[in-house]
Amino acid sequence: RIELDLSLGASLPANSQDDADRTDMPDLDFLFEIGPQLIWHARRHDYGKWEGLFDVKLRARSVISLADFDTKGFLFEPSFVYELQSKTHRHLSWQADLELLYGNQRLNRYFFEVAEAYETPSRPLYAAEAGFIGAEIGLSLSYPVNNNLRLFIGGNVELYDGAANQDSPLFKEDVAYSGGMVLVYSFYESEVRVKR
Repeated sequence: RIELDLSLGASLPANSQDDADRTDMPDLDFLFEIGPQLIWHARRHDYGKWEGLFDVKLRARSVISLADFDTKGFLFEPSFVYELQSKTHRHLSWQADLELLYGNQRLNRYFFEVAEAYETPSRPLYAAEAGFIGAEIGLSLSYPVNNNLRLFIGGNVELYDGAANQDSPLFKEDVAYSGGMVLVYSFYESEVRVKR
């Protein structure tokens, strides 16, 4: 019922000269996230040919810049995941999840603070605080193309209304969207399988 795991994440860099709101400010580095994840397998439901699994995941990650390997802060991310797994088709599943993101003061300062050196008439001084960053609602499908190849398709809606630093001049969007598609190929599988 309880599982302890390792959680990883990353975010791409951003050039401040490409963003009018951050002009003449330092660039945002490529960030790598790592930390423990506690998973509680809370519920299991039987729907005939489908099985429903409800998990609660509690993640805490250190956010590290790959430019200088300096810690930019910490992220706390509770997540609620419901997955429907097919009993008749291996690797066929649907997943819906809700993730809540909270940053400590150091992390939120990295993204939202405007120091005196970077203050302009259109970008006033701002001191960021710890707290809620936003929420993500996701839906994804895992589809088996054949025994070795799987297709993952998913999308997210990211909601930032009510964020702790919504008054920052660097905060611009209340809603964002993202999506992706991934192919996964299994080169090897053991002949003996764990019983479900």
